[in-house]
Amino acid sequence: MRFTQTHVLHLMGRADRTKLWKLEAGESLPTLLTVLKLSAILRAPVEFLYHDLYASLREDIRKREERIPVGQQGVLPIFTP
Repeated sequence: MRFTQTHVLHLMGRADRTKLWKLEAGESLPTLLTVLKLSAILRAPVEFLYHDLYASLREDIRKREERIPVGQQGVLPIFTP
């Protein structure tokens, strides 16, 4: 999109560049609100913005799904501590 950091910060309603720098450098993870704002600004799905993390989470979930006994797929057991 060729936005400058200033442009992105303006669209996000922020003025502090430090958080954006840390996100770009991979030094911090954004809040859900920040991710959704970036997704809207960049017109890209969240799973595209965080592809590696999303792919890793999806793979882990698919492996867990495979361990669910046949006939119980779609039914989430309730666990109590």
